[in-house]
Amino acid sequence: MTTSLPPSPRSRFPGANLLELVRDSVSFYRRMGRECGDIGVLSIGSRRVYLVTKAEYVQEVLATQSRKFVKSSAYRVLEPVMGLGLITSNGPLHLRQRRLCQPAFHRRRMEQYAEVVLRCAANLDRERRSGETIDPYAEMCQLTLRIVGGTLFGSDLEREADEALHAADEFFEQCGMNRMRLTAVLSKFGVRYSGGRKMRDARRRLDATIYRMIDRRRSQPEGNDLLSLLVHAIDEDGDGGGMSDQQLRDEVITFLLAGYETTASIVTFAWAALAQHPVLQQKLHRELDDVLGGRAPTLDDLPRLELTRRIFQEAMRLYPPAWIFGRMATEPVQIGPYVLPAGSRALASPYVTHRREDYFPQPDAFDPDRWLPERQAHLPEFAYFPFGGGVRRCIGEPLAMVEGPLILATLGQRWRMEFASPPPRETTKTLFLRPDPSLRMRLFSRTPASFDSTGSQRNELKCVLLP
Repeated sequence: MTTSLPPSPRSRFPGANLLELVRDSVSFYRRMGRECGDIGVLSIGSRRVYLVTKAEYVQEVLATQSRKFVKSSAYRVLEPVMGLGLITSNGPLHLRQRRLCQPAFHRRRMEQYAEVVLRCAANLDRERRSGETIDPYAEMCQLTLRIVGGTLFGSDLEREADEALHAADEFFEQCGMNRMRLTAVLSKFGVRYSGGRKMRDARRRLDATIYRMIDRRRSQPEGNDLLSLLVHAIDEDGDGGGMSDQQLRDEVITFLLAGYETTASIVTFAWAALAQHPVLQQKLHRELDDVLGGRAPTLDDLPRLELTRRIFQEAMRLYPPAWIFGRMATEPVQIGPYVLPAGSRALASPYVTHRREDYFPQPDAFDPDRWLPERQAHLPEFAYFPFGGGVRRCIGEPLAMVEGPLILATLGQRWRMEFASPPPRETTKTLFLRPDPSLRMRLFSRTPASFDSTGSQRNELKCVLLP
C-alpha cells in the first residue's frame, strides 16, 4: 500500500487536459488510459479524479468495495429530469427500488417482452422501401421508443402510450447535457431552473400522461406490462409497502430514457459495422436464412442465432452507450497499491477498458469472434462491463440482450445496408454514447436463400416475410 499518487496524463501546457476533457471527454479518457495504465489520476483544482482501467480494479470500485462509494455528484445533473429513479438514487432508496423493480425483469417475462419487440420491428420493416436512404439512428430510436412504450404500458393503454412517447421524445430532445448541467449549477446557488419553455411544456405533458396511466393501473388487477408490475409491486423483504406515484413516475422516466437510446445506439453501430464489413454481413444473412428459413424469429431462436448475438455483443464492446461510470468515495478506499481518499471520484469506463490490448488484441477492430466461448473464457470478469456491475448493474440487461439481437434478426432478414454518408464516429453530446447524427445508410431488399427467384418459400413452409 502506498499514499503516493498514480501517474497523471501528460499536459502540453497548464490547463490543456481540462480543455481536452471539455472538448472531447471520450478521447481524453482513452488517452489517459493509454498513458497511465491500470490507474491514473487527474487533478481538477482541489479535486482528484481517478480513472481505473484494470479489470480487477474496476471490480473493486463497482462490486467488491461498492459500499464505500456512492454515485458521483455528476449524476445530479439528471435529477431535475429523471427524479430519483434507479440511475440517480443512492443507498437504501436505491436498494428498495431495485427490489421492487427486479421481478419485472425475470426470465419468465422475456417472452412477453420479446413479442413486443418483434411486433414493433415488423411494423418498421413494413414501412421501408428498397433503395431508400435513412437516418438509421433516428429510425432505431423511434423503434426502440415504441418497444419501450409497449413493454412499459401494454396494448390497452395504446392511446395514452402514444401521447407519452410523443411527449417523451420531445422532452428528451430538449434535455441536452448542457441544459442539465446548467440546471445543476444553478441549483447549487438556490436558483430553480426547469429549462426552456419547450422543455417545461413537454415535461408537463409527459408527467400528466404518466400520472393518468398510473391512476388507471392502480384501479386494475395486475397485468403483464411493466407499469402494472411496478404499480402492484410490494417490498416483501423490506417495509412491506409499494411505490408512491412520484417514485413510479421517476422509474417510468428512467426506463424510457435509458431503455430506448442505449439499444438504438448499439444497433445503429452494429448496422454501420456490417456495412463496413460486407463479408460479415453476408455471414449474418446466411445464419438468419439457415436458422429462420424466412419465418419471423422468436425468443427460442436466440440460442441458435450465435453470430447475431456476437455482433450485438461486439458493438457493445466498441461503443458502450453508458461509456463511463462515476463513483465518489465515502471513506478511504484501497485500490491496488493506492489509497483513494474520502471525497475523491473514481471513474470506470467500459469504453476505455474494452479497448485495452491485453484484454482485446487489435482492440479497434470489429471482431465478433472475440465472443466465441473458447476466446471469451480467458477474459477477466470485469474486462467487459457494458452494463456496469455490482448492485448497480443495469436492471434492463436481460431485456437488452433479447431486444438487440431480435431487431438485428428481424430487419437483417429483409435488408442489406450500405453507407450513404461517411462511416460514423461516436459523439457524447447527449447523456449516452451515440452515432454521429450525420450518418445516413441506404437499404437494399434481399431475398433469403430459402426463397426461390419468385419469392416463394421452398419446402412449402409458410412465408411470413412482408412483400
